[in-house]
Amino acid sequence: MILQALCELYDVLAADKNVEIPLSNYSAVECSYRITLSPDGSVVGCVELGNENKKTEKHTVPEHEKRSSIRPYFLCDTPKYLLGYEVETDKTTKQIEFIPRQDWIRASLAYHRELIGDSSDEGLRAFLLFLEKQVSRPGNAFPKDMYTGKNLIFQLDGDQNDIHDRPATKTIWEKFRQQPSPDELCEQCLVTGEPNVPIAKTHNSVTISGGKGTGCSLVSFKPDSFTSYGKEQSYNAPVSKNAAFKYITVLQHLLDSPDMHSKIGETRVVFWATKTGTEQSILAQFFPSNKMEKRDPRMTEKIENIMKAIRAGKSFCDIADPSVETYVLGMSPNAARVSVRFWYTSTFEKFMRNMTSHQDALGLKNRYGEVRSVSITEILRRTVPSAVTEWWEKCPNSLEQSLYNAILTGAPYPISLYMTMLMRIRSEAGMVPKKAASAKKEMQGKKKGEKTESSETDGIDFVRVGYIKAVLCRNFKRDDVTMSLNLKSTNKAYTIGRLFAVLEKLQYEANNDSTIRSRYFASASTNPKLVFPSLLNLAQHHIAKVDSEKDGYASKYYDADISKLLWNLDNEFPATLNLEEQGLFILGYYHQREYYYMKKEDKEKLKLEA
Repeated sequence: MILQALCELYDVLAADKNVEIPLSNYSAVECSYRITLSPDGSVVGCVELGNENKKTEKHTVPEHEKRSSIRPYFLCDTPKYLLGYEVETDKTTKQIEFIPRQDWIRASLAYHRELIGDSSDEGLRAFLLFLEKQVSRPGNAFPKDMYTGKNLIFQLDGDQNDIHDRPATKTIWEKFRQQPSPDELCEQCLVTGEPNVPIAKTHNSVTISGGKGTGCSLVSFKPDSFTSYGKEQSYNAPVSKNAAFKYITVLQHLLDSPDMHSKIGETRVVFWATKTGTEQSILAQFFPSNKMEKRDPRMTEKIENIMKAIRAGKSFCDIADPSVETYVLGMSPNAARVSVRFWYTSTFEKFMRNMTSHQDALGLKNRYGEVRSVSITEILRRTVPSAVTEWWEKCPNSLEQSLYNAILTGAPYPISLYMTMLMRIRSEAGMVPKKAASAKKEMQGKKKGEKTESSETDGIDFVRVGYIKAVLCRNFKRDDVTMSLNLKSTNKAYTIGRLFAVLEKLQYEANNDSTIRSRYFASASTNPKLVFPSLLNLAQHHIAKVDSEKDGYASKYYDADISKLLWNLDNEFPATLNLEEQGLFILGYYHQREYYYMKKEDKEKLKLEA
């Protein structure tokens, strides 16, 4: 199924004039240098390709098939095949040594003589003369960096095209590729279903970040234990040469395209729709990479409009095609092979419905009445301490697959990730205590119309709390969990969380250098009976202090709020809170804290709804 979907994508991209993808019998490879030749094969000059950030350029050249022995490539190859030398560093002395590779360059010369034959093309003749001179030339005549680089390409002096792009070259190469090999096996292809077609004995590799430098294989058979019925290598899973080329080429294209590929820890996620355009651009907004690039505001608006249509039970055909097939493939490098981590297929409509359900479960209103969508990367980012920069190295791999499964299929969210969020909140709640000065700055910012996010500084941010809310909605089936403060709720754990936020805000008013969150949040969210009697006694001192400064301000507002919440609790605190209740505590705390910074009209609206 994966190979079939990749082959179908290749056909779609190959038919799109706006997409550059290698055609059959060609490969896109990294090249380090371009050597310019005179008609007699002499070197006129050489130019290093790429830029300061990347010392290579991708060029479409005659196909580079996977090789494990001496096997030259046509007109574009590594230095040992075209210059006759390669560079190695001595492990003992650390000295750089030039190692002659005469067998390699002689094999390359023989191979090119066979293919080029008596061609009269000036560029091809110049290349053959160059190889002959390299075979007879002793020593290394080029800069050291050229021997340590990747592939070399060639150009005839005065010609704008590389030699591998000349019309005569393409004619020779394609004629050569159409000739059947004497030992070629022809069977039915398992991917396309075509009967009696040449079967690929080995499949090419893809270059994947973190994998082996020579590439990683998605389909391969090496030890005898992997084979059956006496068949060798990939003949155990017969895939035609044409299908093997298509799936490898398009998979590399996906891995090289920022808008079709993201990297989350060790996992490389490629995603695509069977139609280029809006659908693909929308998919890219849900799978940002580790660095979490800025979102495209136009696509964000389209996503919001699609979600609104889904919630209202309306069609969104005017924005995107609901029937387009979508695919998500997660992979990770494993030595010289690619391990498939997960694979999901659905229509674009089903994908958007699942994403809408996920965003609705996750959604929280901030103090400005806004609900922002959250990417998968942002959720995984919050599973590690906020201070960690290379966070993907610390994120457990087991969480990625289970989270993708929940989001893309509508399955229950992983409880292990829920527990991780609870642990992170408890451990970070007091690490960066909010100063009274910061609280005042927030209030000043609010008066000026500036948007500030206090929750980003103490580990209790809307992403972590949002995931907790999503688990409460989907896994624990709670229908009393809302996007903003629920004044109707009488749930004890939720009420206790609200009470803690009230007591903390009271302390902000009374004290300029400490907060109860830094000392008591972890205990209050798990063993409230041990903590709250002391907190309530402390609150009376804070009320008295604020009253003396603000003419009964605390008694009028905070005392009334505390009394109302204690009434919902019947003045009794539970000894412990289970996992579900711990989540409700945190949600109640977050809702109450955001409530204090809401606009007056929004507060009145909540009270009327209650």
